[in-house]
Order: sequence, then structure tokens, then C-alpha cells
Amino acid sequence: MNFLAAVIIALLQTAPLARADDVSAWLTRTQQRRRMESTLRYWNQADLSKLDARDRAWVNDRKANLRHALDSAPKPQLTFSAAEKIKLAFPSYDEWNRLTLARQRSKTALDSMRSADGSWEGATFLSPYLTAEYVLFLKVMGRLDDVTQAKATHYLLRIQKADGSFGSWDTGPSDPTITHAGMVALRMMGSVSAANRAQAWITEHHGEGKTLFTIRLLGAMLGTDSFPFDAKILDLDYLRSFPKLGIRSWASWIRSLAVPLLIVSGLHESRHLTPIQHHALKQLQGWLERITDPMGQLYISETTNIMGILAYRELMLHGYGNYDRQIEGGLAFIRKRLIEEDDEELRVKNPPSINWDTPNSLLGILGDSPSPDQIAPYRKSVQFLYQTQVLDTPGVWAERSPNVRPGGWSTVPENKFNPDTDGSAQVLVALRAVGNTDAQSVVQHLRAIRWLEGLQSVDGGWATFEKSLVPKKPGIMRAAFPLDEAMGLLKTPRWRLWKLLHQGLKFAFGLRHDMLLLMDYSFVDMTAHVVEALTGFGETREDPAIRRAMDFIRQDLGDHPVWFSRYGIDFFAGANAAIRGFLAAGEDMNDPVVTNALDWIEAHQNADGGFGQNFKSLSDFSQAGTSPISIPSATAHALLALVSGGRVFAPSAKRAAEYLVRSQQADGRWIENEPNSWAGGIYTVQYTELPQYLSTLALTRYQEALSDAQLDPKVGTTFYYSTAN
Repeated sequence: MNFLAAVIIALLQTAPLARADDVSAWLTRTQQRRRMESTLRYWNQADLSKLDARDRAWVNDRKANLRHALDSAPKPQLTFSAAEKIKLAFPSYDEWNRLTLARQRSKTALDSMRSADGSWEGATFLSPYLTAEYVLFLKVMGRLDDVTQAKATHYLLRIQKADGSFGSWDTGPSDPTITHAGMVALRMMGSVSAANRAQAWITEHHGEGKTLFTIRLLGAMLGTDSFPFDAKILDLDYLRSFPKLGIRSWASWIRSLAVPLLIVSGLHESRHLTPIQHHALKQLQGWLERITDPMGQLYISETTNIMGILAYRELMLHGYGNYDRQIEGGLAFIRKRLIEEDDEELRVKNPPSINWDTPNSLLGILGDSPSPDQIAPYRKSVQFLYQTQVLDTPGVWAERSPNVRPGGWSTVPENKFNPDTDGSAQVLVALRAVGNTDAQSVVQHLRAIRWLEGLQSVDGGWATFEKSLVPKKPGIMRAAFPLDEAMGLLKTPRWRLWKLLHQGLKFAFGLRHDMLLLMDYSFVDMTAHVVEALTGFGETREDPAIRRAMDFIRQDLGDHPVWFSRYGIDFFAGANAAIRGFLAAGEDMNDPVVTNALDWIEAHQNADGGFGQNFKSLSDFSQAGTSPISIPSATAHALLALVSGGRVFAPSAKRAAEYLVRSQQADGRWIENEPNSWAGGIYTVQYTELPQYLSTLALTRYQEALSDAQLDPKVGTTFYYSTAN
């Protein structure tokens, strides 16, 4: 037992007893102080020889601020009230050993998943519609071979439900949008009977209008869609209308999709272009070229890559240049990263999150303060992160932040045009834990810090891919955009004033929703992760960036006790990120904002100790936390929040950890067979590696926090301290 442990036990044995809340407050303040001390040690040891004068001054300011904060704040101490007993839920000796064994098994499992280059790459599955979209695209391109068609058909027929419908994921509930995609693809591939059953289900459930625009466009180009659709839904004449709709404030993924869609829908039928249309087309062509990386990749999603390739094809067919390199590069990326196949089936997956999986797997294995011996086997993984930092390519984000130097990480390393703040923050947190102090590492750390600071949004938060120009409304945001109304407005001739007014009113009424799909808003998860990254290198709540970020996190709570997350299903992910952000920023963890969120988490724990996710909570807060079926990822989010909030000794934390230990497979893995995230505000995503590294990180931080107090696990599960026998 170390000196700190001896002091704690002595205090508890010789003085009137503190309440459990006092222990929680002591733990969080101790964590915050240790974090500042560790950061100060890091900068004292760092080699600053490659930094310019501006960055050296920044480092010296951080060191001075840290010294001032440490000198002005008293060292955390347990305060004692009148003599009373305190009950602490602590693992027994056997339970402690089971925790340790679970972490060791998980480390072995994560080691087995690591690639030869040191990275981790988990599979990400979005929806069957990706496979349907892919084969339709190949058919339009004239590249659908018999083997690919047979494998895709086998997959779609296998997952088609008995009533003819398709689910939001392979085994998910029936969805008219996905069913329409499956219907169009199956009809194109000759499975007429299966397509007719899908069409009948759509008609029976009044789902004719609930379709994806890209599927409708591809189906119309091939003539395999059973429902009427004008493929010329967008016309180049209307490019001038886009500034009025605020396209420059739209998310980068929408801009990256809207531009090729305009080109494809404007050129897919040969016709004479007016001078205005030709000028509009040249503007679109130039923008498309600017957002396509040298590999031919337009963006990290399958849909935008597909539409970009189709746009380049149409431009070539109409004599606007040679784009063979872009087309072949885009196709190669799809084959390399997005296709999963075996001897019988082919399915399309979502792009991997390599520079998200890798830092989080490292953190899960190493914890926040690893020793050199613990780090040594993972030096290759650390080097992978340094090597994949984007240092020389201004991406799509530079349009809104032209004076910021590159310095982030893309989730897919090849895609240098689209680094994201969330993954970059997690990489920076992992690199800070490793603690490289050599001159080149320090330079790269500062480049990442500067890049993140430069992308802070107008509302003080951070969006995913670029600086957000539109403040986010607090609380839940729904993914709704009146696409049909917008297209109707764009198609209406301007001389038909009454019809134009009617369509305009329909579009305006549709905008009563939040347009989560269109805007890359700031969100609590990205913002809190950036706060954790920046404070790990010495920024404090006295710095303007951190102060604005914490103001955003407080305001974003809205009328709810917990936070809505951009990518997490239910509210546990948002709560985990926000509470960790409060801890990292050195905020008072007894703030009612924090304690109310922790109370809400504890109130929604299931009988088995775990936590579940309810997809309905994405639009209805009353459904949040109500799922009786526990899953590892939701439980890990909840446990991490409890640990960050100081409730390490609460029964809820102990029960959550026990659930994770029980739900671990014999090979050390945690398995989830349903989506555990959502993409773009619309579609659910299944990240296969998410429960693995998240559960590992939760158990690691839980056990490390328990070790901070070093209460002897041999004593038992419940501690009563008292001055009297």
C-alpha cells in the first residue's frame, strides 16, 4: 500500500467520517490536480527546440497558468462532518481479480485485432441500402460483372424479410426507405418476384414517397424504379438559387453531395446548355475538382464517392475533360475500404474509423498514465498516429478557416481532405497519455492544437469537419429536411408566381425541423473531446477557447438533465463526454449540471447492472434510457461518466463494472449485434470494435480510480468507517 493510501486510511480511521459525497469530491479534485501536475511535468521535460517564438510563448504561458492554478488551489483533502458512517461499494478480493482478468483478456483480444502497421480497423455497417446503391451504380457505370451481381443478390435475398421488406440494418425493423432501395436493386438484377414483394410492402404501408434521392436517381437512369420520378430534378439554371438557401453554411458532406448531384442530374441527358447553364456547370466542375483528393476520393462516405464518380463520368461524356484518374481512384478506394465479401455474398460497409479505433484502443489498453514498459509494445501504433497526421493538405475545412494550418487526423488515413475534430481530439488525448517529449512530437502536438483551436465554431463548440457558422439549438435535434418540397421549389418556373409561392410555403413549413442532416453543428461530444485534448496540454478554463466551450456545453443541455450526442444512440454517450469535459476543464464536479446528469444515469440502470439504448430517444427524450436490454457500449459510456463524476464507490459503478465482466466473451471480446451509433442524423451504424475498446477503457479507468484510493480489496465489498467500534 503506497503513502497516499496510508494517509487516506489513517484519516478515515482517526477522524469523524466524511460522507460519500465528500469522497467523490476528493477523488475528482485529486484527479484534476494530478492532471495539471502531469501536464506541467510534460512541458518541463519537452524539447522545444523546433518551436517558433510564437509557440514557445504559448508553451510558457501554459506553464505559468498551470503553476498559478496549482499554487492558488489548496491540495484536495477529505473534509469531515460529525461522526457518521460512510458506505463505499468496493470490489471484493475475488471481484478485483475478475476485473483484472477481464482487462487482460480484453487486451489480448485487442492485440489480436491490431493490424501489421500498428493500427486498429473495426468494421462499420450502416444499412443494406449501401449494397443496393453500389450495384445500381456499377450498372450505370457498365461495370457490374456476373460474380458481383450474384453475390449482392444472394446477400439482399438472404436479409429480405418474409413480408418483402428490408430493415434499417440486416435484422432491424422494416423501413420503407431501405425497402425501396432493395426493390430497385433486385429488379435491376433480375429478381423480379422478390422486387414485387418489396413493392407490395411499400404500397401497403404507404411508403412510396419515403425514398432516398440517390436511389431514385439511379433507378430512373436505369429504368428499374416502379415509382414515377423525374431524373432531371435538379437543373443547372437553379445554381443561382443555392446562396438563397444558405448552401455555404451547409455541412461539408451535403456540399460534397449536392455538387455532383447537380452535375449528374444536369448532364445525364445530352442537351444544349445555355450560356448561364454552361457558366454554372464550370463553377460546379471547379468546386468538384477542389474537393477531390489526389487519390480520386471525394469524401469518406460511399454515397458521395459514388456520385462524385458519376459526375466525373458525365463531365467526360460531355467533353469537359479527362477524369480517368479520379474515376479509377474512387473505384479503387471503394473496393479497398468499403467492400466485404466471401465466396457467396458481397455487402458494402461504411468507411472504417481507423484514426478513431486506434487511439481509443490504445487508451483502453494503456490507460491515462502508462509506464514506459507498458507503452513499449505499442510504439508502432503510436508511430502510426504520428505518421498519419495531415500536415500539408488544406482540406474542405479550409474554406471556412483559410488562415489555419493543417494539423488534424482523418478517420481514414488516405482521405487527407476531411480530417475531423472528434477523431483528432481522441488521437491527441492518446498521444498525451503516451507522453512523447522529443522535438518532432512536440511540433506535431502543437500543430494539432492550433488546428483544433482554429476550427472552434461561432457558438463556442466544435462541429465534426469544419467551423460551424450556424449556432446549434440546445437539446435534441432531429434529422429532417423537406427534400421533396425543396426540389418542388427548385423545379417550379419562376413565372408561375402562385405555384412558386405555394411551393415556397411548403418548403418553409418543412424547415420547422432542425436540419441536422444539412448542418455540421457543434455538439457536446466533439466539444468535450476537444476540451479534454486541449486541457491535456495545459489549457485551462481561464483560456478563452475553454471558457467558450464550457459555456456551450452548459447551454447545449437545454431542458434535459443529460446531453444529446451527435453520434451516440440514447443519452449516455453525451453524458460521458460532457462530464469528462467538466473534469478535464477543472470545473466544480458538484455543479448541479453534473450531479443531475449522474443522478439521471443511476436512475436508468437496469436490474442486471447494465444500461441499454432506445432508438426512439433520438427524437423523444421521454424514451431515453428506457431499454431493459443492456448492451456493453451503453454500459461503458455510463460507467465512464460515473467514474469521471467521482462516483467510483457508488453501487451503480460497481454493478456496471460487474455487468461488463459478465458480458465479456471467453475470448475477451464484447459483441453487439445491433447498431450502436448513428450517422449523419439519419442512419444507424454498427461499429463492431466500439464495444471492445469502450468497455476496456471503462474497466481501466474504473480500476485506476479505485487504485487512487488504494482501499484494500481483501476487506470486502462494503466499507463502514467509524471512530467507534
